[in-house]
Amino acid sequence: MPRPFAFGQTRFITERDLGHAKRCLRSWIISYRSEADDPGAGIPQTQAERSRSVCDLSQLHAAEQRTTLLEHAKTVLVEQFRFERILHGVSVSVDGFAVSPDILGVDLSGAHTLFHLVPAFAPKAHSLDYARLQTVVLRRSGYDVRQIVFLCLDKEYDLAGRNTVDAQELFREVRAPKTFERSLGETETFMAQLHAGVSSANLPGRCRRQLSCETCYPHHAEKRPEHHIRTLFRGGALVDELEKQGFTDLRELSDEQLPGRRHKLQLQAIRTGVPHVDHARLRAFLEELSFPRVYLDFETISRAIPPVSGVKPWEHIPVQFSAHRQESPGADLVEFGYVADAMTPNRDERCALAAALTPVIEGAGSIIAYAAAFERRTLLRLADWCPEFSPQVPGVTEGIRDLQKPFSEFWYYDPRQYGKTGLKKVLPVMSGSGYEDLDVQDGLEASLRWQYEYATGLFTRHEEADFSSEVDRRELGSRLRDYCAQDTRGLVDIVAAIEEVVSSD
Repeated sequence: MPRPFAFGQTRFITERDLGHAKRCLRSWIISYRSEADDPGAGIPQTQAERSRSVCDLSQLHAAEQRTTLLEHAKTVLVEQFRFERILHGVSVSVDGFAVSPDILGVDLSGAHTLFHLVPAFAPKAHSLDYARLQTVVLRRSGYDVRQIVFLCLDKEYDLAGRNTVDAQELFREVRAPKTFERSLGETETFMAQLHAGVSSANLPGRCRRQLSCETCYPHHAEKRPEHHIRTLFRGGALVDELEKQGFTDLRELSDEQLPGRRHKLQLQAIRTGVPHVDHARLRAFLEELSFPRVYLDFETISRAIPPVSGVKPWEHIPVQFSAHRQESPGADLVEFGYVADAMTPNRDERCALAAALTPVIEGAGSIIAYAAAFERRTLLRLADWCPEFSPQVPGVTEGIRDLQKPFSEFWYYDPRQYGKTGLKKVLPVMSGSGYEDLDVQDGLEASLRWQYEYATGLFTRHEEADFSSEVDRRELGSRLRDYCAQDTRGLVDIVAAIEEVVSSD
């Protein structure tokens, strides 16, 4: 029987912790108790075979962004002279739980204003939940918290040619909604559940996430049907309702229970075990692809504080592209690629990337991309940033074709896609190739490893880099190129597979 947690030790509750506990209190309590015995026991290791996992890099990315933003936020409040004192890094505990508010402003009367940093343009539900938890803990600990303010990013912020950040322009203040105080009672109730859960020898009841919670339903999760209800294409509220009715397997459903055309086609493919193919639509799609064909993919970074001018907070900045160009039917493919070395005010490589891309797309009949709205938007922004590149863009964007469309429209659907139409799911089905043998295996990892392991000069703290020599850095650059090139090679393979399907009709 698990022992109750000793409240001589205090557990810091982070915003991430609170979200975990709200999804599954039972899972959170088990993690809580494990960490009491072994501080590292509750930390997920999703990429254990890699030198630094995507999970680790994501956490590093979030922490680095938050730390930098907090420094700027403190600067703003100090310069405004609104408070007698500004408190930061305060640790407050009650009932064995501790919080560390981002910033507390103390006025002449001793009243406190809680400032909660939101690295986004508006506070989301999880930020509101966490601010409520902090408010309750602070008030129970004797802090006279009278105002709650969310420090959000101003979506129009721009470096505008400066080398330093104007903190006054970076943030905007958002007051807590009128319902905030009224909902504090719910927060106190949930805190009581947390307290009871960790101080009792018994675990709390199971959560309702039967198909995905391996803590509450480990055997259920292991024996999950191949086509479980959560694999329904864009199931949303419909899946929630079907789960409430007790359905777990798509094969249990009738056509009448699935109102959507694509839902019915998915169910048909599952029942027959063979792909659904709309030959006429696929043939028409191929007829739209003209030569020379350019298969294009960008990799980007996005940061709360833009590293270069003309970029908004969290806007995507291209740092890499891969392309394959084919001049005519049957002609050899020519491969192109570019990886930027840096992205700073003093070393802005956006236009160097655009210059490398210009001869690749010049005179193209069709530019083929997957989820092509992203590539279209990136090309348009490159034209905004680099005037010498802009003459290329109008004709090029008219020729962009989205290779995801045949799959998102279910002109082709294979039951092995399991309701997904993304490139990582479609490519193995259509060509048998994938990303398993690559060191870099998805776009998020490519973005994070470029920022924290490859780029030079992006950060003031260079010790975050994970390469020990220039040789290692060149090797990582090669791996980043391999990943991006696999995306565009995959586009070539998918088009070839569609052509084969159509010709076999």
